Amino acid sequence: MRCSSATRASSARSASSRTLSASRSFRSASFSSLLLNIAPPSAGISATFPAVAKRSVPTGELSAPVHDGRVPAEEAEDETERNKRRYQRALFDDVAQLYQATRPGYPPELTGFVAATASVGAGDPVLEVGCGTGQLTQALLPFGFALTAIDLGAAMIEVVSERIGAGRVTFRAVAFEELDAAPGTFGLVIAGAAFHWIDPEVRFRKAARLLRPGGWLAVAGYDERYDEPLGSALDAMWLARAGTAGAWVTRSADSAAIGGSGLFGPAAERTFPHRITRQAQDVIGVENTRATSLSWPAAERGAFNAELRERLRDLPEVGVTVEASVTMAPVLPAAAGA
Repeated sequence: MRCSSATRASSARSASSRTLSASRSFRSASFSSLLLNIAPPSAGISATFPAVAKRSVPTGELSAPVHDGRVPAEEAEDETERNKRRYQRALFDDVAQLYQATRPGYPPELTGFVAATASVGAGDPVLEVGCGTGQLTQALLPFGFALTAIDLGAAMIEVVSERIGAGRVTFRAVAFEELDAAPGTFGLVIAGAAFHWIDPEVRFRKAARLLRPGGWLAVAGYDERYDEPLGSALDAMWLARAGTAGAWVTRSADSAAIGGSGLFGPAAERTFPHRITRQAQDVIGVENTRATSLSWPAAERGAFNAELRERLRDLPEVGVTVEASVTMAPVLPAAAGA
């Protein structure tokens, strides 16, 4: 299964040196029960998405005196695309336990690079946007940040709070668009596989407003490639149902998108390839935490899972090349806290 054009397999580290969290066993619930708890979407929802009510924008949230925080053309969306994005981003909350059990974490080299580049350390205020069940949160803990982690899913926040402990991090169940925080509060705003779910006209402007002078925005994500023969087979399965083999791409913001906002300086980008081994049941679990598959009617998702189980019948585990990446940039002085 391909999420990027390059896998850099020759640079990947051995599976024994880092398995991260992808090979975790299901301790709190059986695999089958986690899948059965996925609520099917409304009939026809894969073709028609419910309208999303317009939200009120706090005074000053979308204004900056010098930089307009314009939305790059490739990030603009029409009403149908907006409804689809806002509908799909809420689906993950229904599979919080499965998400926790199967989604991979981030390597310490990535968070180490972020901390060093942004010059943030123990006690510095950091905001994590879209924390999910703590895949990135866990990797941020060793730095001792005054960390606030938010997610729009109440179930996600419940799971991550139990996993990490609420006393170590301030967790809040709130969307980034609705977060009430004073301008210039944070030295770092960071998101892992979540920034693309934020309203385009808000994501860069609000990040800049919440950053103090000298603060940084960091957007992380990861691409995955299953070893053959599963990789090509799963590509074909997704193409047949979703029209793209990249339906699950985490789409971390690139330097052009960040620079195109007019609010940030030159970006720094790094990629950290590594190898993991994923159990067959976890492969099925991960593919059932994608926004696209969560949007399918139950019958379509069932057929997909049946075919995937057949593909995995003689593969108790599968090797995966994971490329964790981060793009980060400093807020411009005139935009910080504006």
